[in-house]
Amino acid sequence: MRLAILATLAALLLSTASIPQDKSPTSDEIQIKQLERAWNQAEAKQEVKEVSAILADSFVYTDYDGSFMNKSEYLKWVADPQQKADHLYDEGITVQVYGNAAVATGIYRETGTNKGKPYTIRSRFTDTWIRRNGLWVCVASHSTLIPK
Repeated sequence: MRLAILATLAALLLSTASIPQDKSPTSDEIQIKQLERAWNQAEAKQEVKEVSAILADSFVYTDYDGSFMNKSEYLKWVADPQQKADHLYDEGITVQVYGNAAVATGIYRETGTNKGKPYTIRSRFTDTWIRRNGLWVCVASHSTLIPK
């Protein structure tokens, strides 16, 4: 009888240990979310210097149309006067930290004008971040258009 009670208690303890606990975001997760939002704001205002500071020199970007840009090409695109975002904001960001690397995923919505024509897009993104010399920088970004 005692053995059955001990086995039942052990089973209960093991089953509750595997239930995921709500965890508070870490300081790294919070910092990356803040960097993501700062990036959106700087890009919408075409603040190239501010965007550049968030990106690693080796940064690569794949846009939803399949185009691929390195950092200098991306910064030229940010500064392009024919491409102007009015609003650029996220609908939520999730960050997973793996030591000195992190992956941010989420959805962003953007409205603006491109070559004089208004546009609205909604896109899912994946950004890869690396901590270098104590600072987080984005090394790769990819976005996928969410169809209307």
